[in-house]
Amino acid sequence: MGYYNRRGLSQAMQDDGLLLFLTGAGISTASGIPDFSNPSTWWEWQGRRIEPLQMATQRMFRVRPDWSWSWYLYRRSLVHRSHPNDAHLALVSLEEQLGDRFLLITQNVDGLHLRAGNSRERTFQIHGNLDYHRCTEGCPEVKYLREDLLNPGKQLLPRSVLNHLRCTECGSLTRPHILWFDERYDETWYRWESSLKAASQASLLAVIGSSGNTNLPRRVAETAGEKAFLVNIDLKDNWFSQLVTSRRGIQLNEPALLAVPRFAQLVKAARL
Repeated sequence: MGYYNRRGLSQAMQDDGLLLFLTGAGISTASGIPDFSNPSTWWEWQGRRIEPLQMATQRMFRVRPDWSWSWYLYRRSLVHRSHPNDAHLALVSLEEQLGDRFLLITQNVDGLHLRAGNSRERTFQIHGNLDYHRCTEGCPEVKYLREDLLNPGKQLLPRSVLNHLRCTECGSLTRPHILWFDERYDETWYRWESSLKAASQASLLAVIGSSGNTNLPRRVAETAGEKAFLVNIDLKDNWFSQLVTSRRGIQLNEPALLAVPRFAQLVKAARL
């Protein structure tokens, strides 16, 4: 890490702004959770292969709720067989050291940050969480799914399973608590305003394993980049790379599993 990089990181630590960490799928691949480019994430039924960009939509849920829930409960099964890795644990360690200066914004719906030990108060799950569902007719509570609602065999679940996926308040079918590709971010479910406010108060933004293909993460980076020191950790250059380079930040083209624990040590050292 060069002189300007060291000076920028040291200055960010000496400021009193938030130290913001934005994570994407790249932090969880070492835990065995495939991203959407992996063929295993496609849904296959009676000779049809349907890609995640079609499955993860409100339209698919309206047309085939049984397919939608079968696919999401399959993905939930993958997550429940996985465990947080060293990159997740490094962020837990940073939260413990940094306290209220720490904030984590994650695009991941796997819940591994919470299972690793990050607090709910300092973790914004801006795309939702596979372990939760909510009423399709607007009842306000987000509820935890039953532990046995899984689909380990990637099969079409019988319609009787949908009876266990109904709102206990009004009886309507529930939906996965996930932001679908044909939906918009909002504050109520996905912390739109809170994320942008945090970005405006950041002294440091570290982007980890995110390609930058969705709107809110880009807005967070653009807002934070006006004054925060920027770091991008990913195997290859992506949308965030040019922004980081223009701000003389840090670009680490390494796996999150290796880079995040090392970067966490740099943050702790700069704090001393």
